[in-house]
Amino acid sequence: MKILLFGDIAAGKTTISNILKQQYSDFEIVAVDDFRRKLGDNTMKGERNALEKFITHIKKDKNQIVEASGLGKLGIDIFKKISKFNDVVLLIILHIPKNEINKRIENRIWNIPFPGKQEKINEIILSVNSKIKAGEITTMWAELEKITILKTENINKEDQGFIIKTITNFIYKHTK
Repeated sequence: MKILLFGDIAAGKTTISNILKQQYSDFEIVAVDDFRRKLGDNTMKGERNALEKFITHIKKDKNQIVEASGLGKLGIDIFKKISKFNDVVLLIILHIPKNEINKRIENRIWNIPFPGKQEKINEIILSVNSKIKAGEITTMWAELEKITILKTENINKEDQGFIIKTITNFIYKHTK
């Protein structure tokens, strides 16, 4: 089973993953930013290496929570890999309004090596946000047979509780 948490910077992907990991210890978290921290060095070569290792850690027939933006070449690579599996997939697309993202990143310590300028963070946020709104992730993933897709906001604790409950119900339904 795969639980995919896709969304913008500061959408709450890691927070939700960590809550789920406490409840479901048999799920492995595969987060792109963890691979960037381990293998990235602010160069394109380091970024390619981190992304390649990230993709290789997505395994067939393994309970995994996969975290990434879900867009661009990496999103396509994740799709290509998982589409070869017969795993049941729950895709949660976390949409966060730009003003909420700005609040969340205001005091964030950037400890993720990434090639490119941190000054371009607003451009990245606008790009990812508009692509999520336009449905780019949903369009690609909707063709899989064993997929459930939920696009939702994650602005407050109530939203987070709804997302966790949805994932819990999905896991329960597919592990009976």
